[in-house]
This record gives sequence, structure tokens and C-alpha cells, in this order.
Amino acid sequence: MKKHGAVLLSAMFLALPCAAIADPVLGVPVTPTTNQGPPIVINECRLMTSGNQLVTTSSGIQIQFTNETTKTAQLINFQVNDVYQNAVIRDVGTFSPGITVIHKYKIGAGETYSPLFDAPNLRCSVSSIKFDDGSVWHSDQPPLSVSSPSPVSINGGFLVYPNRLFFNSTDPQHDLFFIAQGNVAGSIAQSNSCGKIAQVSGIAYSTYASVFRVKPAQQGSCTITLRDKTNRTVVLNVLISRPL
Repeated sequence: MKKHGAVLLSAMFLALPCAAIADPVLGVPVTPTTNQGPPIVINECRLMTSGNQLVTTSSGIQIQFTNETTKTAQLINFQVNDVYQNAVIRDVGTFSPGITVIHKYKIGAGETYSPLFDAPNLRCSVSSIKFDDGSVWHSDQPPLSVSSPSPVSINGGFLVYPNRLFFNSTDPQHDLFFIAQGNVAGSIAQSNSCGKIAQVSGIAYSTYASVFRVKPAQQGSCTITLRDKTNRTVVLNVLISRPL
């Protein structure tokens, strides 16, 4: 079985320009959030089984996926392959932007094999998607054929980058960072709806900018609201999928 994850790209240092500000901009490692693959990202694809290493029976396939676009998907065709067969799973529903879905399919249910001698090598991919605006994406199209959300939220001269953090693990080494920066001197306050989902803390400050760390704790989604001294607000969205 081969797992396909939504891979978090390597952290890089970012300096955001802010006009007419002498105070140096803080550098912060961030993860790019633009779409670098299919509009629907498969986080996990696995066989559901019962048995032991000698004899195991399949009850189907489970796929966990996330809509990484700003559009609502209505139809997703998954291509499923192993060494013995190729199949297409047709999933019809309402798949909203930024939402992680876990669906179970009966394909291959009842098949028996021996993991010890003949473990299947399951591979899953997205072959096509139909969106609610009538547009269609096919796997032979360029990765960016469906528009991605802007990685920056801006309200006047006040901004947050990135404006969305996606986690596929709650391991401490997967903590992510974001920067809030404005053109008005003073502290930047944050409030959030994360509760037990994630911990948000400030780690560095300058006259015009603040850097925050987000530590994931459990599966779920929440929002972080940043506010400057003039009461302008910008919002960052956090999504934590089930650990892979």
C-alpha cells in the first residue's frame, strides 16, 4: 500500500515589503500554500482489511482528500490501480473549498489475499473533476488550471502571510509560522477559534510586524483573526487533517 500525502513544501525565509517603513521587516519561515498539484489533493488512499499476515479480506478502499481550490466540486473521478486491476471510482457530492473528506468505497470488497506473500501495491490519483460553475479539470491539464486562493490576506496596509495553514500531522516538528504586518506602529493582537485544535502564540515582534507559531493538536479547522492598532482585521484559516 502506498500513501499519497498533501506534501508540505520546505520552509523558506520571507521578507514582506511595507512602503515607507524604516523598521526592518521580520524574516519568518513559512510554507507556500499555492496549489502545486491537482485541485483535489489525495491525503491518503488505503485498503480496508480484516485478518492477519497470512490471510486478509478486503472490505473496500478508503480515500481521504481535500479540495484545494476556491470552487465547490460536484464530481470527482479517482483512478485506482494495483498490480492486478485498474478501476475508476466516481464520487458525486458537494465538496467545498478547504474541506477534508474521508469516503469509503466498496470496490474490491470480499477479495482475499496474503499480505505476507502478495501485498497489493495500491495507487490512487485524481483523473477528472467537475465544479459547480460548470468547469471541468482533467489530469492532463497543467496543475494550475484551476485558480488557487491568494496566499496573502490584505486589509488596507495590514496583511497576513500566508493566509492559510494546512497540517497533515500533529507532530511538533510540523509546527508552522505566519507573519502579520502593517503600516501603523503598535502591537498586533490575535484571537482565534482553535480551542483544543491548535495552539497559537507570538514568537517575535517589531514595530510594524509580528510572527506567530501554530502548533497542531488534533484534527479540525479554525480561524485566527489578527487586529492592528486601527482595528483593521485580517483572517488566517487553519486546517488539520487526520495524521497519516
